Amino acid sequence: MSPMCHCNETFLSFIEIDELQGKAKSLFTLRYSLKKEKCDIEFESLNEEEVKSIVKSFKAKEKQIRGKLKRRYDDMKSIGTKINDEDKIKIVPQINDTKVGRNDICPCGSGKKYKKCCGK
Repeated sequence: MSPMCHCNETFLSFIEIDELQGKAKSLFTLRYSLKKEKCDIEFESLNEEEVKSIVKSFKAKEKQIRGKLKRRYDDMKSIGTKINDEDKIKIVPQINDTKVGRNDICPCGSGKKYKKCCGK
């Protein structure tokens, strides 16, 4: 996640798990705005009454859920910042101070003499 992101939106997918068959079925997805405290149904495979019932249950615990989502969002932004900072670290190549003579074995590992390998 980009530390510059200010979208404050998340998608909540509601699924039904059949433990006997080991399968999951997507019921519907809510697009939830942490900023506006608004949710929109993105996808549904249930009838309207079932969706309304689940959304009503969601709304009853919305304050708790919103708090958890905001903490997770902040954690993700923090991780994104760390990754972004790590990408900025420059790797400095190590320079070997020892001089290689013409007749010495080449340091590249070819097994040839330096003058016939990298010393050309």
